[in-house]
Amino acid sequence: QVQQPVAVRPLVRGRGMLSKAQTALPRPLVGYQKPSLTNLSAGAARSLSVASLADSWAAGATHRDQAQVLLNGALVTGLCARAKRRRMQRRAAQKASGESGGRSVTITVESSADSTIPRGTVSSMDSFMRENAASVCLANMDKITPVPGNPDAKYVYLAPNDIGDYRAQSRLTVRVDVAETGRVDVVILDMEFGSVDKKTGEATFTNRAEFTSENVITWKETASGDLELINSTRGTSTTPLPWWFPIPDIVVKQLFNVIIKQVVSGGLKKVNQQIREKYQGEYSPEDF
Repeated sequence: QVQQPVAVRPLVRGRGMLSKAQTALPRPLVGYQKPSLTNLSAGAARSLSVASLADSWAAGATHRDQAQVLLNGALVTGLCARAKRRRMQRRAAQKASGESGGRSVTITVESSADSTIPRGTVSSMDSFMRENAASVCLANMDKITPVPGNPDAKYVYLAPNDIGDYRAQSRLTVRVDVAETGRVDVVILDMEFGSVDKKTGEATFTNRAEFTSENVITWKETASGDLELINSTRGTSTTPLPWWFPIPDIVVKQLFNVIIKQVVSGGLKKVNQQIREKYQGEYSPEDF
């Protein structure tokens, strides 16, 4: 009887699968069959030497080994093909449901920029911010639009960025809160990520980020009689990636780190410049 190789046993469920597979093989590979002695005369049977029987079984063992190798290969190939089909089915289901397949990148940003406004005062900046905070604190953006049903919030679109053939864009839902004196908070209510159709320019936002953020603009008078403006931000966001996204997560994280830090750093400086220019345009030193 042909013995199952140890390597095959973990791959099959019961001995029946192996027997069926062996039966389906071409007969020369199944194994050498013992010669029947029932039709031989006693003399003929005695003339079969132990050596010739050993040679015959050795040949049979070779065939059995060949059969087992083929079986191993066939079974492993079948299992790999089944696993691949399951992966494809799972990815198709994730695509249909919009799932990310467990992919995400986490970005942490911390930055600040300061600016000096000659002969500025806290009280005049307080008045200026109550009138203009929403317009001057949201600079360096691709566009800003109202949020339907929420007059206190704005949609803020960051400039899109190309990553290979993929054009990505972020959209923030933002509210600007002006304190009684010396401070403005830019509160990020929501952060969405999506793609831009390069032909039509239409953006589709399908993923939301988990994030924490603090964005603050403060001002205070200095001993020299000037006004010091400090714009700071810090935050962490985790962004899901679609399962089909062709770039490895670690590469996406590095690209996002570079892009976001450049946008944030440049944005803080541009906001400070915009505040200073508009403030000085409305208030002259003689007014203080």
